[in-house]
Amino acid sequence: HGGRDALGGGGGGGGMGGGGGVLGDLGHMPSPPRREAREKELKEAFVQLGDANEVLNTRAVEVMKRMSDKLMGRDYAPELAAGGGGGGGGLQEADSVAAQVQRLIHMAVNHENLCQSYIGWCPFW
Repeated sequence: HGGRDALGGGGGGGGMGGGGGVLGDLGHMPSPPRREAREKELKEAFVQLGDANEVLNTRAVEVMKRMSDKLMGRDYAPELAAGGGGGGGGLQEADSVAAQVQRLIHMAVNHENLCQSYIGWCPFW
């Protein structure tokens, strides 16, 4: 019976006892955020979102430039500049179709590329 009395005394004692606790808790609820604080939070979030969009836009421009360079035969300009000079920052001449095909074949049979494609592959086997 001791446990039963503890439950009865804490939760019952009349219908008002339990309700008074709930109403008392309502009196201690935090006040809603003020409009100025909410506006400040929204402005800060917008600025952060704007920064993220700028980063995404910059990356998108880089990707589009790379795609254009690939289609025009200028994708491997840094490799050509490193091998034969000519400054990597300038506009490179486009390779002929035959030169592009030869470069792709060379890359396809390159041991460094093959070993990355096949787990456990070694060129001396």
